Amino acid sequence: MKRYSNRVVLAYGDLHLPYCHRDSLEFLQSVKDQFNPDRVINMGDLMDFYSVSQYPKSVDHKDSWPMELKKARKMIAELAEIFPEQTLLSSNHCDRPYKKSQIAGVPREFMVPYTEILGSPAGWKIKKEVRLTIDSTRTKFLFAHTLNGGALPAAKTLGVSVVIGHHHTKHGASAFNNGENLIWGVDVGCLISDEGAPYAYNRTQLGRPIRGCCIILDGVPHMIPMGR
Repeated sequence: MKRYSNRVVLAYGDLHLPYCHRDSLEFLQSVKDQFNPDRVINMGDLMDFYSVSQYPKSVDHKDSWPMELKKARKMIAELAEIFPEQTLLSSNHCDRPYKKSQIAGVPREFMVPYTEILGSPAGWKIKKEVRLTIDSTRTKFLFAHTLNGGALPAAKTLGVSVVIGHHHTKHGASAFNNGENLIWGVDVGCLISDEGAPYAYNRTQLGRPIRGCCIILDGVPHMIPMGR
């Protein structure tokens, strides 16, 4: 098993491929070039799976399921060039194909693994959550796609720093001092395009997506905004 120092950890997520912002991969390449992370964690919702969603589809959406998958796999290949090794967190959108099969009465055992659907490299591993300790500070972090109550309330309850994705309109870090340790609650933001049928639901929200990621340097979160 590879030994990480966890000195520089990159956390990013919610690309919703192939419906990410057009500058997302270029942005991630620039973050890698600047910080050279020794650990990369994708916070989930790597693919959107709009075509197999249980929700009603827009008649204006032109991508069939094979077309969506083909587009996404092309971008995943490009992403794998940037991050040949990373951990993917399971999430609500990555579960969409399996929920569809469940509705149809198809056992999960009949479905191919998520990484095989993506066509991702061997260096990508999928986990429900990641718990790690920063070597230099012994700070403990929990990474999950989402947790009830949000990042900081979950951190206070669990007694460890918490990093989550899922919330497209949140990008920031808050801290709590429990008298012994400084505990962080972090929302990493997203990298979606906010255009087209997959994001029609966003138009009912007052806030717009905040694009960016988070670099955790020696246990301290640093928010990296992508901009508009």
